[in-house]
Formats: sequence, structure tokens, C-alpha cells
Amino acid sequence: MKHLLIVLSSFIFTNTSAQYGMLNGTGYAPNVTVVDLNGVTHDVYEYLDSGYVVVLELVSASCATCAAYVSGTENSYNLYGPSGNNSARFIGLETNSNTTNTMVSNFASTYGITFPIANNIVPANINYQLYYTPSYYVIYPDTSYTTICPLYCVTTSTSSSIENDLNNAISSWVISGCTDSTATNYYPSATVDDGSCTYSTTCSASPITNLGVTDIIHNRATLTFDDMNTPTCIVDQLRIKYREVGTSTWSQKTLGAPIGNNGAGICNGTSRTDKLVLGLSANTTYEWRMKTWYCLGVATAWVNGPNFTTLAYCPNVGSLAVTTPTNTKATFTWDDSNGAYSFVRLQAKVDTQGSSLFNIGGVGVLYGTYTKDKNGLVPGTTYRAKSRTWCDPNGG
Repeated sequence: MKHLLIVLSSFIFTNTSAQYGMLNGTGYAPNVTVVDLNGVTHDVYEYLDSGYVVVLELVSASCATCAAYVSGTENSYNLYGPSGNNSARFIGLETNSNTTNTMVSNFASTYGITFPIANNIVPANINYQLYYTPSYYVIYPDTSYTTICPLYCVTTSTSSSIENDLNNAISSWVISGCTDSTATNYYPSATVDDGSCTYSTTCSASPITNLGVTDIIHNRATLTFDDMNTPTCIVDQLRIKYREVGTSTWSQKTLGAPIGNNGAGICNGTSRTDKLVLGLSANTTYEWRMKTWYCLGVATAWVNGPNFTTLAYCPNVGSLAVTTPTNTKATFTWDDSNGAYSFVRLQAKVDTQGSSLFNIGGVGVLYGTYTKDKNGLVPGTTYRAKSRTWCDPNGG
């Protein structure tokens, strides 16, 4: 993978005499502004004012320990930086005045560093204390900070612990705000909900979304759709119209009837997200659409769903025949000469008016078996039998 590296070639230091970045984490972090070769300005205080946590890594391209720390630092950057949850900004500060931009670029490329690096930064000139590289200053939006490094910092780190050390330091900054994505003041970067969420009191009456079709067989299909209920928009009724493509007459299904409030002022409402449609014709293409009524009396336009085609009729068994090896037993045989299927159900009844059907073979005989016995018949009685196949193993 090719990494994008931004090498910072110059910096501007704004000196605040009362502020020093100390390894013991006391006081407040001073501002540092750097400009990269592409003219992009990185100002620590601007990032802080925007609510970001800023991680400054004081590093040296010739430092073997720094190289060992890269993997953990990159992992933390990927988690909290712009490509992660976007709550932090990382800036590397190359502290060795003898390094060239090319050396820094090669170091970053070799070890896979993707966050910005500024070259030739003298820590004393920017009022930041340094004893060992790498040293990390994790600066919070109120300019308080903590430090992480191999020695003399608030948190003593190793190459194996740096990822967790950075993650813990960054995540310790509590960002309060509304965490409900349906609220009008939703704050994506908030880590703690402060109860400030506000919601629109106006129903937007959005048309229904995500229309689909599942479980299609020869005579039925299930129509699916989203639940459009929100805190301010309660669905009153859903109406579905469907017809064979090329015809003019619609059939209709309704969920949540009747429209409007009852005598007590209560809206019926519905949160259904599917509707089974029966009685369809086999091997036929259908079109369908939906309309939504909301409890505030607002209705949407019709929304078209995707066309669907029912399956062809399942071929019945062929050559159905019966023999009676005893006076209480019948043996049924058949074949698949009409085509394959999933299972067959056999039923029979006494051949008199008003007699009831009974099953032969329980819930069905699976495809590949072509015979079934029925015991317990009454001697000297005439019976009538029939078969039906299903191509869907779930029946229907």
C-alpha cells in the first residue's frame, strides 16, 4: 500500500512566556503552528478550539526506539485520527537538526508513518521539554495535557504498551453532547450524552424506503419495507397496491386501518415491515407500490417497489398408481416424469359425499422416494386419493 506522507518544512512558534510543555504534565501546553510543503497549516490551538485532542510526538529519524514505537502509534492514529473516529490530530516533530526532509521522508516510508511530520524542530524553541525520544504530549481542548515516554513522563511507556497508552490518554477526554443520531443537534464526536438532545416537532412525512420482495413461490410473495416511525412521525397506515404487469386493475392490501384517530383521539399506527401477499398467479410478473399516511394527517406520494416474477407451477408427480396387497393396505407409487420437485403430499378419503381427507405419509414424502404405504384401511371400502407437490422445501 502506498502511504501519503506530508513532510512539514517550516514552523512558526507563538511564544507564550507563561506556558511550557513539561514532561511531568504540569501547567498548560503552549501553541505550535507548522506549515507543510503543500501550504497546509497545522495550528495546535486551532485543532483544540475545534474540539480535537492533539498528539505531538517528539521523534528522531535516527532513533531505533522511535522506529519500534511506530506500529503502536500508527494503530492509535488510525483509530482516533481522521480515518478513525476523527477525535484526534497527530503531528510528529523531528527534533534532530541534522536530518533532511529526504531523511524524514525515507524514515516515514520505511516504517509506514502516515501522519504529518515536521522537520528540524528544536524542542527548547517551542517551549516543550524533551529527555528521550520518542516523547508524546497528548493535549486536550482546554490546553491541559499528559505525557508519555520511556522515562520521566506522567506515563512510562514501552514499544509494546504505547498503543494502549495513547488510546487511554486520548479516550480519557470526555466529549459531552447529544449522542442520538435522530436528534437535530446530534454531535458525532460526543462520547458521553449530556441530555441536550433536541428533536424536531415537525413531521417530515418521508416516503417509505427500502422496498423489497422475498420468499417468492408460484402463488405468493412477501413484500418488505422499512419502519418509518420516528419520535415526531408516527405511521398511521400503509397501503400496498399490486397488479400483473401490463394490466390496469390494482389489487390492494392495507396495514393499520382505519386512517385517523378513533373517538378517543388515538391514532392506530403500525410498525409492520412486511406483508405476505397470497393468491398470485404462477409464472407472472407483478409491479407494486406503497403509500404512507402519518398520524398528523400527512400522506406521501406513491413509491414504486421492484417488480418480481412468481415461480412456475410445481410439476405434479407422474404415473400415480395404487395397489392393494392386503384388504387393509394400499401401496401408492409414482415417478418424476413431469419434472423435479421438493416433496409430495398424498391425501385420500372414503369415496362418499362429505367424507374428510386424511394424509398419507405425514407432512410429505421427499423427492427421490416414489412409493408410500397406507395401512389401517377398511376392507371392502372404496377410497379416492390425490397428490400435490411443492418445489419450495418450506411448503406454502
